[in-house]
Amino acid sequence: MNNLNFYIPIRYRLFFWLLLFTALCARAQDITTTGTVSARGGGESLPGVSVTNLASKQTVSTDVNGKYAIKAKSGTVLSFSYVGFVTQEQSVKGATLNVLLDAKANDLNEIVVVGY
Repeated sequence: MNNLNFYIPIRYRLFFWLLLFTALCARAQDITTTGTVSARGGGESLPGVSVTNLASKQTVSTDVNGKYAIKAKSGTVLSFSYVGFVTQEQSVKGATLNVLLDAKANDLNEIVVVGY
């Protein structure tokens, strides 16, 4: 039976570990995710939508054109919430994430007006 032990020079071992470490560090970096939040149906952009990175708890708001920018790792979940709309959670898959929010159905059956 042949002896399969062989010598690997230390410089090749160091190069392998350096390459592996670099690849792991590059994978863990945050990317800036941008996009636009609009209403489903009408398509108008929604200013003031709260965009929250659920992993880091960082929150930003959309500008007057419905655009936002937030740092997040790939696979992180972002939460989009706005008054009168259903809160939506989306997973980050790239640098751009456009979201359409659905309007909440009104659960109001009665209105009581009190005058003094």
